[in-house]
Amino acid sequence: MNRLLMSSLASNTTKAYAVGLQAFDQFRLNQQLSILWPPPSNHILMFIAHLSIQGCKQTTARAYTSAIAFKCKVLGNGDPTKHFLVGKVLEGMKRQNNNRDVRMPITLEILNQILHKLPVGQLPCWHSRAYQNKPYKPLGDGIHKPIGLTLDPVNVWILGSSIIKHATVAASQRIGGTNLSIPNANIWWQGYSGMKLLDLVPKLKYLKGLKLQSPPHIIVVHCGANNVGKTRLDRLLTMVHDILSQCKTLFPKTKFVWSSTLPRITWRYSTNTKAMNQTRTRVDRQAIKTMVSLGGAYIKHPQIKISHTQLFHSDGTHLSKLGNDLFLNNLQGAIEHIMGVKTK
Repeated sequence: MNRLLMSSLASNTTKAYAVGLQAFDQFRLNQQLSILWPPPSNHILMFIAHLSIQGCKQTTARAYTSAIAFKCKVLGNGDPTKHFLVGKVLEGMKRQNNNRDVRMPITLEILNQILHKLPVGQLPCWHSRAYQNKPYKPLGDGIHKPIGLTLDPVNVWILGSSIIKHATVAASQRIGGTNLSIPNANIWWQGYSGMKLLDLVPKLKYLKGLKLQSPPHIIVVHCGANNVGKTRLDRLLTMVHDILSQCKTLFPKTKFVWSSTLPRITWRYSTNTKAMNQTRTRVDRQAIKTMVSLGGAYIKHPQIKISHTQLFHSDGTHLSKLGNDLFLNNLQGAIEHIMGVKTK
């Protein structure tokens, strides 16, 4: 059914809906509102008011409410965006935004001035904040760009612990499926409960030996948190460097991406949550340093914090449905960026 629902929408519509739903859930999270579906009409009204304050166009607000309406209908609920007040505030937003555009047409002189002000290879601010990575491959002329990929299917492996195992299930239930709505991507998910760093190289060797598909263009690794508290920190930092180097040797032409480990409310080997999360961040720093030195990239998940308990499963370790949605959005955005997929 998910496949048929996906086929009913244009790819651009699917992406727009995903962005709108993410923005709505993030707003409710920031405002400490309950994540309810169907959402109460006052949540939608507050969201539209927030978009207006942020300077968004009425067309953006209407697109986001269309995404909310679509999800409600898919879930078999009524459409709360048809509420009288929702229509009126959207109309009011349109009237307020109906200002004449008095900007001058851009000239060659202005364009040259802009180009001289722009630093080479600068990322859009959204990518800079979300990933803080360097998914760029330098060319001979010093200009940087995302790694070039052809129109052939791009093989992506996502390998990791039970976080990935649960994310696979969550992705299969979303619009876009396990390929995360990424055009031309062929994503192979490999999540293993209890996976530790020492399992990484053997797993990759096993998957490589299966020869089920061509070598992957990209491998996303999400692993390491299960070692925290069990392995001494100095040993753990050395392991991270050595194991990631072995992975690169095993797949020399593959772009490796480190997905930062996630914080936990509950840890298996200690009740000192603060100390365990500090250790985890040190492991991430070492992994990121190594990955960048190997020509790879990395992803951060800044929205997922232990203070946002609604993002976590009741076990305090795994993610809730909303947490998985945020995690998957981060993976999708990073993979699109590395592939050079243009998104609106």
